[in-house]
Amino acid sequence: MKTRLKNLLLRALSRLTGRHAVLLPAAARTEDETVAIDGPYRVEGDRLSVALLDPRPGKLAATLFGYQGHFPTRQLWHADHLAYPGPCRLTVRLSDGQVELAGVVQGPPAAALIGRRLSWRLQFTTATGEVSTRDTGHYLAGGGATVGESYFQGDNYVDHEQEAAGETRQILKLLKEHGALGPLLEVGCATGAVLAALSETAIEGWGVDISAWAIEQAQKRLNPTPRGEQRAFVCNAETEPLPPAVAPPAPSTPSSCGPSSSTSPNRTKCYAGSASTPPPGLCW
Repeated sequence: MKTRLKNLLLRALSRLTGRHAVLLPAAARTEDETVAIDGPYRVEGDRLSVALLDPRPGKLAATLFGYQGHFPTRQLWHADHLAYPGPCRLTVRLSDGQVELAGVVQGPPAAALIGRRLSWRLQFTTATGEVSTRDTGHYLAGGGATVGESYFQGDNYVDHEQEAAGETRQILKLLKEHGALGPLLEVGCATGAVLAALSETAIEGWGVDISAWAIEQAQKRLNPTPRGEQRAFVCNAETEPLPPAVAPPAPSTPSSCGPSSSTSPNRTKCYAGSASTPPPGLCW
């Protein structure tokens, strides 16, 4: 009951503020009780490396967790009483699970990594007995892996739909502020939250995403165009040509369609359509 009430309050706060509200652990109340670190959320390459910054020597207890669902509950590696010499790096090699502290290998490798999210639980004790703790969170870049249901429901997002709801409100606000006219193409439309919201405005939206699972969800929530065409397509926009329904014609026919919320907020390019493309003026 307590957990359910907490989740309801967090959802209400998220809707009220337009942000994704989270409840921090009690240890986050004061910096004196938190291990000082510097580490990435998004991990590229073969190593997850966290810089430990406390200048005092002491002992470190470290546990590496993998995520099951939304929470880091599967223990992959643990060690107590590691000698901490002062500022150094705690590193896990993702290919084989080998853990190092200050460049020194620590015990047997971690168990096989699961999913794309990892968490360190750290407890540091100084020579005088002062204790600080820290939980970290890290996301392993996909590297070509299939982006399916698990990506949106635990591997990358705690609650994708809730996070998307907060972001959608901000996007709609920006589109309105900058007078975007559309039609609009969303690259990385995921499950179609923004496109669904656009359907309630005067802006006609289209989308592409690398995830076939996400596009299937988007198509379920989106109404087709008046011509019966779908609005969301599977496509890796970085490496593949856009689907014919949303691809611009030859760039010799650009025209201005006024301000938009693109990276250049005062101007966006639009392209005159043809019979096989969305209505004239697809915004990029």
